[in-house]
Amino acid sequence: MKTLLPLLMVLAVGVAHAQADFSPKPVRIISPYPPGGAADALARQIAAPLGKRLNQSVVVENRPGAGGTIGANACKSSPPDGFTYCMFLTDIVALNPYTFKRLAYDADRDFIPVAAVASLELVIVGPATGPGTLKEALAFAKANPGKVNWASFGIGTSAHLLLERIKKSAGVDIQHIPYQGGGPAVNALLSNEVQLTMLAAAQALPHIQSGKMKALAALGNKRLATFPEVATLSEQGIDFTSTLWLGLFAPVGSSPGHLATVNRNVNEILTDSAFVQQVLAPAGYLPIPGTPQSFAERIRRDQSEWGGIARGLNLALE
Repeated sequence: MKTLLPLLMVLAVGVAHAQADFSPKPVRIISPYPPGGAADALARQIAAPLGKRLNQSVVVENRPGAGGTIGANACKSSPPDGFTYCMFLTDIVALNPYTFKRLAYDADRDFIPVAAVASLELVIVGPATGPGTLKEALAFAKANPGKVNWASFGIGTSAHLLLERIKKSAGVDIQHIPYQGGGPAVNALLSNEVQLTMLAAAQALPHIQSGKMKALAALGNKRLATFPEVATLSEQGIDFTSTLWLGLFAPVGSSPGHLATVNRNVNEILTDSAFVQQVLAPAGYLPIPGTPQSFAERIRRDQSEWGGIARGLNLALE
């Protein structure tokens, strides 16, 4: 991320002084994920209050597929006029550069980090009639090779890497089946096409409450507030503590004044107690407001951690 520092220095000046004009046309947020998933939902939840603050329409445009790279390319190719933003999961900038042989975008040079939005409470889930914990599910997979399938939201995404890490740690045979986003992965689990997947707690909660799914393990270094009874991966013998975040980016060259205005307004939304309590907390989101510089530092840390996992798994996807 060193190549971003000059851009961030410009943006830092803008944070203090800019009052950008958003009146000429609507603001667009590109979501590289299909409707129905956690990433798309958060983009829409941010778009509504952001539009009110900017006194302008904020429209979410879905461009799913290829592990988020289709939407990332659309973001890269958009006019850098300060009116186009992109809601990226960690994958786009911290995983894809280490899992794909070639990308049509450069994560360090084509995007400017504008605002970190929220980290996700994540769980591994299975069907309600299946095992009660991940440890039990892995024991079943060992005893029944080839009978357990795992859904990810694309080849080379975090859910895919997590599966490969679990397979390597536990020595199990689990088939990877990629889908175009979290929504299709949920449908696959509900229809028993797959028996395991990783979901945002917000996405899994209604299905768990209705008795259609079970939460088998929590990601992160501590148990989740949403599912305090569910043991973490490390508690179940898998040494893995990473989680995911969502954040806003813009095409390189975008107007610093517009980006600064968006950063400031997003931070104000994320520190609004009513928004946190009524929108984020019930959905399993943890707000992570901050400067573009702190966001860039988070990205660098995640590039190091996820990149190390990808290299250890020898992934070089086409």
